[in-house]
Amino acid sequence: MNDAKRSMKLSQSSTFQPDPLSDVLEVLGARVTRQTRLEASGDWALSFPALDRLKFVAVLRGMCWMQPEGRAPLPMQAGDVCLIGTTDYAVSSDPTLVPQDGRQLFEDPLRDFVHLGGNEVVSIGGTVAFSGPNADFLLDMLSDFIPVQRHTAGAEAISTILSHMSQEIERGAIGSTIVGARLADLLLVETFRAYAEQAGPDQCGWFGALSDPRIG
Repeated sequence: MNDAKRSMKLSQSSTFQPDPLSDVLEVLGARVTRQTRLEASGDWALSFPALDRLKFVAVLRGMCWMQPEGRAPLPMQAGDVCLIGTTDYAVSSDPTLVPQDGRQLFEDPLRDFVHLGGNEVVSIGGTVAFSGPNADFLLDMLSDFIPVQRHTAGAEAISTILSHMSQEIERGAIGSTIVGARLADLLLVETFRAYAEQAGPDQCGWFGALSDPRIG
C-alpha cells in the first residue's frame, strides 16, 4: 500500500507544470471586454489617444500601417497582431496621411463596427479589462507596443484563432457574441505567449522570464 501511495505521488508530481502566465492573468482578472471591427478602403487614417488600458489589434485582411507615438510606422498584414499599452497611436492606409480622431467613430459604446469606403482592409480590436487591484504592474512591465507578426514563433496558433474570429463575424450566428469573447481571450493569451517566446527574458524582463521553465 505504501509503495502504491508513493507511486501515485510521484506520478502526480511528475505531471505538474507551473503556469505563471495563467496565474498572473487569473489574479489580475484579465478579460477582453469590448471588441471592435474596422473595414476600410482607399485613403484613410485614424488616431487614438493614450489610455490607461491594454488593447489588441489584429489584421484579418489586407495591409495597413500602425504607428505608435515616437516610433517608426510598422506595416501590418493579415495574420499580424499587436498589443498596445498606454501610448498614442495611429492606424492608416498610408503613414504620411494626417489622421482624423478615431475616438469619434467608436465613442458610442453600442457602435462596434466602422466602415470606411470598402473592405480591402479588415481589422479587429479588443479592450482588455482587469478586475484585479494590481493591474498597473502588468502595464508597467510591458512595452507600450508589442507587435507579433505572422511569421514569428506562435503565429500558427494566432492565425487559427483569427480565422475562427473572422468566420464568426461572417456567420453572424446565434451565440456569436460569447464565442467571439472566448476567442478574443485565447488570442490575448497566444499573443502574450508569442511575445515572451520571441523576445526572451533579456528583452522583456520579468514577463519574458515566464516562458523560462527554470524560472516558472
